[in-house]
Amino acid sequence: MDAVGAATGSRPSPRPTAFCSYPMWTLPETGTDTRCDHPDGCPKRPDANCNDIYGVTEGDSCDVYCANGAPGTESWTCTGSRDNFDGTWELSSNALECGEDVDLFASVGVGSASARGFSWTYDIRNPDLIDPPGKIYWVLTNDGVPMTVNDIMIGNNPTQPNCFGQAVQVDSEIHEQRMDCSLTPGELYRFWVAVDYDGDGTEAVDTTSGGVPVIPQEDHDCDGIWSSCDANCIQFYSITQYPSGDGAGCEIGDEEERTCAPGTDLCPLGGAYDVYNPTPDGFDVGFTPDESSNTAGGMWYYMVTPVGASPTPEEIMNQSGGLCGSSYPITSVGGEDLQTATCGLSPDTYDVWVAQDPQGNGNPTIVEPLKQVTIPAALPTGNLFAHTPSETGHKISYDIDNPVATGKFYWMTVPLGSPNPTAAEIRDCSPPCCGSFQQAVPSPMTTIDAACSLTPGEYVVYGEVDTDGNGADASLANSGVAFQFTYAATTSPATTTTTTTTTTAASTTTTAAPVVVSSTTVDNGAGSNTAPPVVDSTLAPVTTATTTAIPVTPAPQPNPTGAIGNYRVIYPGQECENDQIGDGITAHIHDTILLPNVRIGFGSDVARCAGYVAENRAQNGGCSTLFHTGGITGACRCVRLGYVCDRDESEVGRTIFKLCLSAETCSMVAYYWPDLALSETRGDTGDGLPAPPAQTGSKTLGLSYYLFIVLAVLSGIFVGVCGYLSLQPKRQMNSAYHISLDTNAFERTI
Repeated sequence: MDAVGAATGSRPSPRPTAFCSYPMWTLPETGTDTRCDHPDGCPKRPDANCNDIYGVTEGDSCDVYCANGAPGTESWTCTGSRDNFDGTWELSSNALECGEDVDLFASVGVGSASARGFSWTYDIRNPDLIDPPGKIYWVLTNDGVPMTVNDIMIGNNPTQPNCFGQAVQVDSEIHEQRMDCSLTPGELYRFWVAVDYDGDGTEAVDTTSGGVPVIPQEDHDCDGIWSSCDANCIQFYSITQYPSGDGAGCEIGDEEERTCAPGTDLCPLGGAYDVYNPTPDGFDVGFTPDESSNTAGGMWYYMVTPVGASPTPEEIMNQSGGLCGSSYPITSVGGEDLQTATCGLSPDTYDVWVAQDPQGNGNPTIVEPLKQVTIPAALPTGNLFAHTPSETGHKISYDIDNPVATGKFYWMTVPLGSPNPTAAEIRDCSPPCCGSFQQAVPSPMTTIDAACSLTPGEYVVYGEVDTDGNGADASLANSGVAFQFTYAATTSPATTTTTTTTTTAASTTTTAAPVVVSSTTVDNGAGSNTAPPVVDSTLAPVTTATTTAIPVTPAPQPNPTGAIGNYRVIYPGQECENDQIGDGITAHIHDTILLPNVRIGFGSDVARCAGYVAENRAQNGGCSTLFHTGGITGACRCVRLGYVCDRDESEVGRTIFKLCLSAETCSMVAYYWPDLALSETRGDTGDGLPAPPAQTGSKTLGLSYYLFIVLAVLSGIFVGVCGYLSLQPKRQMNSAYHISLDTNAFERTI
């Protein structure tokens, strides 16, 4: 009888070969000491060849013996039918009658034996537990050695000196023992067991008549192979070696199947892609790599071509002949890798090709099916800010990105606190507090008069743009953020009469000029944090002298509106990146505005930069209140109105500041430095710089006085530059601005 324990070779057969599994439990009336699957009991036990195995094939036989020690054996043969793989047992010998159990008996089960021995179990029926208790005895002998009950009890004829033993009967439960003997694989041994009363041989019984056959086996782990992968990506497993001895068991069953990886044998390669979110600037392309991809070297590629092109995988990999393309490493599998394809394409439909090289060996394959993308035309977007309020209205300055000649710009002014209007309400509003203008192509910064009567209070201005003058593709200006401004009450002019001298009287008249005071942002739901400037129309007195007889020197004019303001530190050690926002003929437009250089010695004059920002705003030049300067370069830039500062760490010691208008509280006063050694008053040059005080004394001073002034100024500059450099931010430090400007403010009166 050959148990299944080695490779069975190929199985070319006109019908399936039958297989009888687990004979120790499926043979009729047969079981083990620990398991019985037959409802009428298991009085028989399998011999060693058919115990603790997976099964036998058709034509093999198994012998059984009586568990109660009754003499004789019974033989069963595995048979099968033409259309059934599961075998059946057919009796091939005379039936064995085991009879009734004797009063004292032990059932014995022997496990799979190896060259190092075997484990076995026993349970005693009607054990002798009365003192003195009975015993159980065992011994392993070579085949062919006759044994009596007395030989078993004494332990005669062991195959090795330690291959016998005994134990006291303690109960009728199943007990496990280990027989550790050095055995020769393939040789037949006999295992003998006896029990008695009182432990002295009284009524001793041989419970293993003829001895239980034991055949040690070589240690073999279960082994098998998978078939090649078919076109359905399925593989089948075949066991080529069943376990034997102390070998590891089978973890995969015979004929078990599994799904194989794409690209294996006949299984096609996986991978998929799609395109999303087309915009005038490009689109998103998402690629899901094959699960077998090498995440340490695999690559995927995309390329855009006109419809109808047919690039090769190598051309896609090298982006040869395409309108745009790129490559990316495969860093993970099981999910989509979403990348943004930045392509400056005209509005049209294009083919988007993707190729993958899962192993990174330079052999790309095209991923199918082919996808297309339709690039839309760029839609107009508007930016606005309101200024110069008066009782008769205010001004609006706006520009439009991607203007359309058929579209319009709409505006609407309402008191703060009014319900947020919809785009249709802005578009359909009736004058005077709303209006529209045809878009110009290109669309430079344009200033219009909003003839909307104002009373003192706060207002918000909404803007909208469309593509056809009738609401198509409509969007709110400033990303939906309303622009807020304040119109304050006008100060009544005051007339003052001065006292006369001995012969002449001079009268003085006061007029008014507006000043910038504060800024606010109203968010109608778009979530913007941009803070555009707010204009307050409070009128500051401007004094002009008229004379009757004696000439009087006019009082110096104040600085241009916005030229003087306060500032505070926002982000020490950072700067706003200068990014291009225009293209074509507007490619020179950026999201920051370069102002005059403010370098002083080895540093930058923050106060002068703040003044330039205020001057720009007073002239509606496009600056917001956010600016940066600092470091040895002296660069001074403001963030353009309607745009957000793209912050980055400064490598040259710059810092981001905010200009505070007169309605805000800031401790750093931003005055221009006065001109040094001017013998004449400079007056208002129109650049927003403050005019020096009028000369009231003699213009002729001694040389020592001028030398003293020059030395004092030079000394002050030297000390200031040294102190400034010592406080410059260090690179790669989190807190790079170490001077608390809020508590160490200074002023220089002009």
